[in-house]
Amino acid sequence: MSILQLSLITKSGSTKKCSANSESTTIVVPDNYTKIQEAIDVANPEDTIYVRNGTYCENLFINKTISLVGENPEITIIDGGTSNETFSPVVYVYGEEAKDVSICNFTIRGSNNAWGIYILFHANAWVENNVIVNNSGGIVADLSDNNTFINNTVINNKSEGILFFYSSANIMRNNTISGNEHNFGISESSFNHDIDASNRVNGKPIYYLKNRSNLIINPSSYPNIGYLALINCTNITVENLNLTNNYNGILLADTKNSTLRNNSFGNNSRGMDITDSSNNTIQGNNVTDNTWLGISLFHSPNNRYRQNNLVENRLNFKVRGDHLSDFLQDIDTSNTVNGKDMRYLINRTDLVVSPSTFDNTGYLAFVNSDNVTSENLFIENNELLFAFTQNSSITENVVTSGGISLTYSSFINLTGNAITNGESGILLCHSHSNTVAKNNVVQNTEHGIYLQTSSNNTIFSNNLKSNDMGARLVDSSNNTIFRNNITDSIDYSIIVYDCSYNKIFHNNFNNTIPKWQAVCSDCIGNDWDDGYPSGGNYWSDYNGTDLYSGTYPQNQPGSDGIGDTFYTSFGTIADRYPLMQPIRTFTLGVWEGKTCNVDLISNSTVSNFKLDETAGIINFNVTGKERIAGFCRVIIPNVIVEDLWNGNYTVLLNGEPLPFRNWTDTEDTYIYINYTHSEHEIIIIPEFPKATILTIFMMLATIVIIAKKKLAKSHRKLVRSRLA
Repeated sequence: MSILQLSLITKSGSTKKCSANSESTTIVVPDNYTKIQEAIDVANPEDTIYVRNGTYCENLFINKTISLVGENPEITIIDGGTSNETFSPVVYVYGEEAKDVSICNFTIRGSNNAWGIYILFHANAWVENNVIVNNSGGIVADLSDNNTFINNTVINNKSEGILFFYSSANIMRNNTISGNEHNFGISESSFNHDIDASNRVNGKPIYYLKNRSNLIINPSSYPNIGYLALINCTNITVENLNLTNNYNGILLADTKNSTLRNNSFGNNSRGMDITDSSNNTIQGNNVTDNTWLGISLFHSPNNRYRQNNLVENRLNFKVRGDHLSDFLQDIDTSNTVNGKDMRYLINRTDLVVSPSTFDNTGYLAFVNSDNVTSENLFIENNELLFAFTQNSSITENVVTSGGISLTYSSFINLTGNAITNGESGILLCHSHSNTVAKNNVVQNTEHGIYLQTSSNNTIFSNNLKSNDMGARLVDSSNNTIFRNNITDSIDYSIIVYDCSYNKIFHNNFNNTIPKWQAVCSDCIGNDWDDGYPSGGNYWSDYNGTDLYSGTYPQNQPGSDGIGDTFYTSFGTIADRYPLMQPIRTFTLGVWEGKTCNVDLISNSTVSNFKLDETAGIINFNVTGKERIAGFCRVIIPNVIVEDLWNGNYTVLLNGEPLPFRNWTDTEDTYIYINYTHSEHEIIIIPEFPKATILTIFMMLATIVIIAKKKLAKSHRKLVRSRLA
């Protein structure tokens, strides 16, 4: 054994994983390289990088099999606080090529936006004898298996201490976790981890109990619990505990016939996290102030809930699953959310839930129901859930810090709702043939509207503003998305992934970040326009010109309000007929049993839009900067053109005839006019009035003739009097 090897073992007290391999090369920092990352970059697989005491202001990226060993964890410091990146773990271990990485004997600190150690797509990492302190998060294993964490101190990080996410078979021994917002937890993972009570949360042991039965867990039998998980357990009673400041307040996985009663779960990320667990009784618990979810149910059928009190959780109650049985829960109104009743309604028909029929509603779910309605409710910190439900309506509800979720539901009219400050404002999962219209979806942290494996839905006239992502479609087909305003998205306006044969047109995509409008990946047959002359979408970063008209390639003389070249984004979107300005819709009312709208595309400010049905006249005002060229493209349903105008009309600008260009397809008539800006009134009137209008004209003409005769008679009398 070399002097270096002996020094490593003596100073660290670590296992052989944290010492130099006699068959590999040892690179010493700063002796051989002044920066740790420089040594990593030149190292060969299986090499050891030994780092002497000191402070190294770096963010490390490890994508190969190496051992990274510090001289002394107290004074060998990696400080990632100088990075200006938006995502900058101090030590980032990535990919299968980095299998068997070891990280030992360091203080790792300073990331303001990520974790001290982030392990992604990796296996068999060995993390030992480190101090992880003052980062955004401590240690995360993400999609990473068979990692070992021994004798680490994870303290005073802003969010998670140690979190396993989509990961399995990790080992934990003798780790000290304290002072983090959420000290320890497991999310979306398998639960075959090896975690014993030598690990401490805030000085108390972690109890990760597997394959247990017939236990009573309370302050007498388990006087100090830092974290509690029940994995594949049966007939366990958990009572009178206060479990706080972890990612999961309590975790149940594959656990049956157990009881949770009279416990408090507060200030966790997820208060009660229940996965693949059934026939449990949840009674008399207080679930308060959890930063993400109060109670989460995933693939967990037939649980009984009584007298639970959920207060001020970010989202109080959420049920997810892929089968009807996952949603069959026994929940009555003895359970409350923020002091209001929980209404979990199963097998209902012909029922309306509104303030007038069911007052004091704080949570509402319809499951396996038909012809039911939710209207005019105020839902806060909850989702409004329709699961396995058909032929129903969700209208005029206000949902704050929550969302509306359709799961395996069809023929739902989801119209006129206001949804703010949630995660996904409107979520359709395995839901088909629904109408989502005229909703105001604002400032949600994930999506405005999210379609997952959903088809034949119609999404129109929604306002999606300031959401992280405006709209997202995944594995969804044959949906029609039009006339939506998608503005000020933090990320992309729209993402379409693994989708086919959707039609997306007449939407306004106005992202604050240029070129971050849209992404379409693994897509087949999606249409991003409605053909010509209808046109495509408005893209705020489109920089084409409008000198020509006609179908592609546009080569006919004269503008038409449509760009002459395609709109593309990341080389994937092909909107053949991008609109030159945003499209605005004016609702005219019901015409022959159908709601009629007039759409305007203009670089002018449009105001005072009116339709006189009797006279058959459309008029509106346009304003803009003096002496600047203006245009207006008016899209009018043919039913109006034929019914009011008999197909013949003229355009007036301030009362004078104005030349115009026009096109017609099977649905609409398109009128294009241009002018020089100031303020103008534009009138579109019938060229050959209908009979009713002729009658009005005849009456007006008669009045004028009578008035002229009276005026002439008066004039003659005046002349005679003057002559006399």
